[in-house]
Amino acid sequence: MSDEKKINWSDFYHWGNESQYVTDAIDSKWVSGGQYVGRLEQQFSTLLDLNNVLAVSNGTAALQLAFLGIDIKPGDEVIVPGFGFMAAANVLRQMNAVPVFADVSLFDWNMDVAHVKALITSKTKAIVCIHNYGVMSAMAELADIAKKHGIYLIEDCAEAIFSQYQGKYCGAFGDICTFSLHATKTISSGEGGIVSCKDPELYEKMVLLRSHGLRREKKHYWHEVHGNNFRLSNVLAAIGVAQFEQYDAILKQKERVFERYQSALSNHPLISFQCYPKISSPIMWAVAIYIPFSLLSISRDELMDRLLKYGIETRPGFYTADELPIFADISQRSIPNAQHIASNVIVLPSGALISDDDIDFVCQTLLTQLDQVTSTPLAFKLLDSNAEPDALDQRLLQQFLTNAHSSLSAFRYFSTREYSVLQNHLSTLLLLIDGKPVVYGHLDQDKDTVWLGIAAIESHKGLGLGKIMMRELINHAYQHGLSSIVLRVDKDNVAAFNLYRSYGFVVDDNDTAPTSYLMTKTLV
Repeated sequence: MSDEKKINWSDFYHWGNESQYVTDAIDSKWVSGGQYVGRLEQQFSTLLDLNNVLAVSNGTAALQLAFLGIDIKPGDEVIVPGFGFMAAANVLRQMNAVPVFADVSLFDWNMDVAHVKALITSKTKAIVCIHNYGVMSAMAELADIAKKHGIYLIEDCAEAIFSQYQGKYCGAFGDICTFSLHATKTISSGEGGIVSCKDPELYEKMVLLRSHGLRREKKHYWHEVHGNNFRLSNVLAAIGVAQFEQYDAILKQKERVFERYQSALSNHPLISFQCYPKISSPIMWAVAIYIPFSLLSISRDELMDRLLKYGIETRPGFYTADELPIFADISQRSIPNAQHIASNVIVLPSGALISDDDIDFVCQTLLTQLDQVTSTPLAFKLLDSNAEPDALDQRLLQQFLTNAHSSLSAFRYFSTREYSVLQNHLSTLLLLIDGKPVVYGHLDQDKDTVWLGIAAIESHKGLGLGKIMMRELINHAYQHGLSSIVLRVDKDNVAAFNLYRSYGFVVDDNDTAPTSYLMTKTLV
């Protein structure tokens, strides 16, 4: 490791009155419960518009209290994300319940709604969604599923405090929501957590469960239920209260960090960021990037080791349950998207007060390392859509069509069109390796409909290049301000169908074409 520089993955920061409030809590002699616990609960209620708020010792305790509150029993099934921190799954196993892992979308790295629907059984008691890295899950759809099946929806908001979806803060959609105030979180008390629920009766039950099943104001040492001690210390709550007072400044710094990373890295063809729809306004807890390591000569962990030698501390993506021996006794469903993301994500230093110079150093070092280990130079070529294709564009397009001859049976776009059709496109892209086009993609506007098209030459399929092109086209769709994009795929083209579905394209059930699916992705 470099002796000259050390950039931690995260740091705890002093924002204002933390020391003063901690001293006040200690001097008050109320170091267990006390006024700061109540103040912290009120801040959550007021600033995030939450009801029935309880402060607890940590985010995992908040999840356990939620599970106890809804009476999770041995054998009950709870659907959890296949990619995400394993707090909920671990607690469920401790309770002899069964975490059922749902696959995630390659678009936003959160729960795949269609897979959640397919996993519901008569044993399903709840759905726990995690808003990974700050991007909120598809809450409207998940809430509808939970309501339809009469099961609980629990939002794990540990990584997403102040993130919004449809103009509402995280926590507004679930029957129960939980937060973490761990030292690395956006708002921190060192250790701490919050649980909130909509049902007043459930709240009263959790009040008892939080503190040994006791109502001390009525009778000491009289246990009404089998409770636990999930209480938050007044001293730690004091830190959280001080941080909440500075939440606006903290959020501005988190936005600065994410925007600077995006500005420096988003144009690199091997790097992509977590996507989110227009109706989502995330506060990114951590800056995670996706790199297709199948195209590099080193693994994800080897790249992390290289960065560490320059003093840059990073984190891997969350490991999936099938990689962890502690979940070997659970029957695993197929979660290919979660596995793919888990092995191709690196989380960069994301502290709120990391300097611009340090962010620039991280980015420059990362890009230098990628240049050294990229086995084949990769680049996007944006074809000019405002004029007749020039000689280079035509040559590259013709080269692709010639080399992709066997792949064009499923991509028949140019079989009836001249190159001049590019003038109707919003975007036309070629992905080049060593200067040779290997993947084609377009956004073709036909009146009020924008069609997505994508094709790869046979020799370069299975390398993750289609995913790279798909993410780039979706980014272009956002840049054009589109509300939706559509495509058509042959029913026997299973690989393409699965790729599109993994990015959130949904089959139009009203379409009656016998040999193909019409699929739509909503972007707003």
